[in-house]
Amino acid sequence: CKTSDISSAGAFFLTDNPLAEGTKVDVEFLLPVADIQSREKHSNSIVVSSGFVVRTEKEGMAVCFDMSYTINPRYGSS
Repeated sequence: CKTSDISSAGAFFLTDNPLAEGTKVDVEFLLPVADIQSREKHSNSIVVSSGFVVRTEKEGMAVCFDMSYTINPRYGSS
């Protein structure tokens, strides 16, 4: 699924099948990283976290991340 409204606290996941509020989740998603000087897409990083669903809507679900997330570089083609 796609994400929107990403922050260090959580993200909204666009999905046709949102999970129920309170459901614990493990998530991994690509985070595009831009070159600061050129502002062009440079590479992707993989965010790995756990958390729980705090809100469910028709378009998807909001997930609150645990504070123990990691951001890892993704090697290979973007």
